[in-house]
Amino acid sequence: RFKTIPEIARIPGSVKGDIDETDPTGERKQYEISKENVTKIKNYCKENKISLYNFFMAVYAIYIGEISNLDEFVIGTPILNRTNFKEKNAAGMFINMIPFKINLNEDIEFKEFVKNISRDSMDMLKHQKYSYQCLLEELRKENKSIPNLYNILLSYQITNAKQNEGNIEYETEWTFNGCCADNIDIQIYDLNDTGNLNVAYDYKTSIYNSEDISNIHKRILNIMKQVVSNKDVKLSQIDIVTPDEKEKLLVEFNKTELKYDEEKTIIEYFEKQVIDTPNKIAIVSNEEKMTYFELNRRANQLARELMKNDINQEDIVGIMVNRSPEMIIGLIAILKCGATYLPIDPEYPIDRIKYMIENSSTKVILVNENTEKVSLDNCLKINIGLKENHIYNSENENIKTKIDPNTLAYVIYTSGSTGKPKGVMVTNKNLCNFINGIKKIIDFNSQKTMVSVTTIC
Repeated sequence: RFKTIPEIARIPGSVKGDIDETDPTGERKQYEISKENVTKIKNYCKENKISLYNFFMAVYAIYIGEISNLDEFVIGTPILNRTNFKEKNAAGMFINMIPFKINLNEDIEFKEFVKNISRDSMDMLKHQKYSYQCLLEELRKENKSIPNLYNILLSYQITNAKQNEGNIEYETEWTFNGCCADNIDIQIYDLNDTGNLNVAYDYKTSIYNSEDISNIHKRILNIMKQVVSNKDVKLSQIDIVTPDEKEKLLVEFNKTELKYDEEKTIIEYFEKQVIDTPNKIAIVSNEEKMTYFELNRRANQLARELMKNDINQEDIVGIMVNRSPEMIIGLIAILKCGATYLPIDPEYPIDRIKYMIENSSTKVILVNENTEKVSLDNCLKINIGLKENHIYNSENENIKTKIDPNTLAYVIYTSGSTGKPKGVMVTNKNLCNFINGIKKIIDFNSQKTMVSVTTIC
């Protein structure tokens, strides 16, 4: 089973700061599963011919696997290790730790999964004399760096310790010693034959707090409820979060409705800003500064140049310009035509640039003096350099073209998981939705400086 060593599963905790996994300081938090729920679980186990131990191992395995994002991992489990009459009647510590290797397959039903657990459990018990220490020593012959195989333990102990022999009334109590060898030990037990089941979580305080353990237990109860009430449920259909958490994730966190004019385009927002603050600085580049009025004027002139070259709404125009005022002028000019901009990093390999241009059917590409030397086939290049350029001698009034909010604003090519870049299309409506939403989070004002470290690509 351990020819391959799986990654160690971990239930994340919310304690901040560096985690010292060598610190054994721990606490215990206990819960009781009611007789009503225990009866439902017992009936399920009886119907499917499995033990309570295997049921609990399966339920916790589902949670641990999902929360760790692993489909193969190990849970430690102690066994009595008393295999003959003499050992069963002898006082002493015979317990052996067993690394229970779990394999999750989300396509199967829970009842099939728990039967797989039951089968593996029986196989494991056949070899209980082979100690965990022996296994580690054997594995470390091949690789000395192999650590402990698990840091989560599940223990199941049903012992009728209260037999009331004679007339002496007594009950047993399990006292926690304040230390925890693993990150978390889950102890399921009934020592006094109450019919209830107790669950004790022994956890390292360097990783978890009391609320973490409470949330873990609520989720476990929720999984139990799902598998007992829906006998054909698949692992992929089981929610590991509680209904309250699901409501928060899907509804409360997504209450982001915001009323704004959905018929406006990004250019309309920009042109309003020009009217409101024409003489405010819009762009700073090295020693050069440009006001909103000047930026708008030049973008209008460049937009007219594009329209002279038959650029219409949703035509794709490439922009291969280094970070500069021309880059911003180019983006706004393309959008003013109702066209779609395709950002191209001049540092891209030439084959990638050519693929993007061909794949997007780009006919015109904006360049400046730093990028105009890039050799491209079948693509009109327009130089938008600011110095002595004939483009900026034309009419500079706003373009009157009415732009539909659903037209594409830009196309961005991702890396592509198969080696070929893939184009992601974003509409004016998408972009305006983002800008109006981000304004709720960031207070944009003239005194605030924003640092942008990514390229427009």
